[in-house]
Amino acid sequence: MLATVIVCSGCLDSTPATQPTPGPPPASAAPSAPQAAPAALTKAQAARRYLRIVEPYNAALERFETAAHANRPWTDLRLSAARIVKANTTQIQALRGTHWPTETRVHVRALIAVSLQAGRYWNATAKATSPAQFQTAALKAAKLSGKREATALRKALGLPPYREP
Repeated sequence: MLATVIVCSGCLDSTPATQPTPGPPPASAAPSAPQAAPAALTKAQAARRYLRIVEPYNAALERFETAAHANRPWTDLRLSAARIVKANTTQIQALRGTHWPTETRVHVRALIAVSLQAGRYWNATAKATSPAQFQTAALKAAKLSGKREATALRKALGLPPYREP
């Protein structure tokens, strides 16, 4: 039943999570000189950052797959799906908040787009109230795994193809 989910999901890569970027200074702070737009990361910096960004999402997918392979009840798998939702949301924010090298931006935008779509289905999976709703949403989420988009971005960043742990 969930074999398709297992086969289609974990497609990005893993490394430690990124630190959040600081917000704007408080309104009471003295005005500062205009700041130039941040420089784009180098390809090597971007590759390292990408791996840190996607690690929590991939870990959440791996836990979901492991639980599904162990035939955990769908109600338990909803909790794993909720973790995927949270990790996916964080991943999208980090991808959007990074100043990527010009040649990688189209791939980042594609990964963000598919991640947004998949996130809707992972959210539906997490909130399912019946096994049928759960299965339908999980299968739709798995079809939007982002594998093609992540593979293209990894290639643009000079990273090797993803290998599941």
